[in-house]
Amino acid sequence: MKLHALPPSQPLKLATLPTVTPTAALDADIKAQPMRLLDVGVFGPLTVLGALNKEPPDWMRLFLLFFGLGTIAYNAYNFLEIEKRRGLQHPTPPL
Repeated sequence: MKLHALPPSQPLKLATLPTVTPTAALDADIKAQPMRLLDVGVFGPLTVLGALNKEPPDWMRLFLLFFGLGTIAYNAYNFLEIEKRRGLQHPTPPL
């Protein structure tokens, strides 16, 4: 079996994605900071507290514990990283 190349009707155009400036990305991250604090201070601890309850089966308690601790760790890390980038982008003047 012999394959034949099809003649190109038009040159291939590559799709271009919109560019996101670092400040626009940082602004979007800053808007999510209150939700990260809510995850770290409320939802994560409540999930861990649910894991300490004796009523759910052991597999569910283990899932709740890992999910709660993971939520706290993930959101705390992201919160601190964004605050660090925010400080680097807008440094405070020396006193």
